[in-house]
Amino acid sequence: IHGAPTPLLGGLAVFFGFAFSVFVNNLHSPEATGVAAASAIILIVGAWDDMRRVRATVKMAAQLLACAIVVYSGVRLSFFPPGLLEDAVEIFLTFLWLIGISNALNFLDGMDGLASGLGAIASLFIGITALQTDQPFLMFLSLGLMGGCLGFLPYNLRGRKPAAIFLGDAGSTFIGFTLASLGVLGTWDVNDPIKAFAMPMLILGVLIFDTTFITVSRVISGKVSSVREWLEYVGRDHIHHKLVDVGLSRRQTVFFIFLVAASLGISALVLRNGRTVDALLLLIQGFNILFLLVILMQKGAGTRNKDNGSPH
Repeated sequence: IHGAPTPLLGGLAVFFGFAFSVFVNNLHSPEATGVAAASAIILIVGAWDDMRRVRATVKMAAQLLACAIVVYSGVRLSFFPPGLLEDAVEIFLTFLWLIGISNALNFLDGMDGLASGLGAIASLFIGITALQTDQPFLMFLSLGLMGGCLGFLPYNLRGRKPAAIFLGDAGSTFIGFTLASLGVLGTWDVNDPIKAFAMPMLILGVLIFDTTFITVSRVISGKVSSVREWLEYVGRDHIHHKLVDVGLSRRQTVFFIFLVAASLGISALVLRNGRTVDALLLLIQGFNILFLLVILMQKGAGTRNKDNGSPH
């Protein structure tokens, strides 16, 4: 698709934009330091992978270390009463969330502007929610990440021109990991666990859906049978591939996915002022939107299989 060699270190620009925001706004705390240090590890290993391929075991070890730093700094999921078993379950789920979201955005970095645009959209809705819930610390962090993504986007999404620079694994995993950390750092709702669960799930719904869909389909088909294979497998079964197979152009596909992400984010904003039943209804609405994507993706798969089976 890109005939000329294209630099892969756009993620460094996003990182420095984010780090600048943290520094200028004097966001110094154990939590911010932990998230920044862990994100830097993700960025460095990703940049190393962009320059010379890194084994999946090394990448997973780096991600586990980054997760440990975040948890040690005090950022983790918390919904059980205190207890040894409960703490272990919460830490495990925090690791699963951080690793899942960081790789989800990396997996979706398959079209110009897609990953950075999704990062900007998710950061925006986290920032708005933080403003509404009087969490200035979280707001500045999320808007700093959004600024980094938006600053990079014009160089990656350039109309009819090819991208001047790519995020690379460094950028996509950094954005994903930072988004996941912000999702855990935020106090979404102290009185209603369903709303607290639903809001970050909706804001990051596109990432969660795509990763869940491809993971389940690849495991069922036997294409993936280990974490290493999950990290290394490359296929044409993501949302953006299926939408292109339906007949959308690459640009239309990117903006279609942006609209889905924005719709889910708006649902999260509405949810904040709703009741528990509203949270359940908005979650159902989110699932309905994503189920429409499944129908389109299945249609795209059928179209592609038909084209592959037809004589040329």
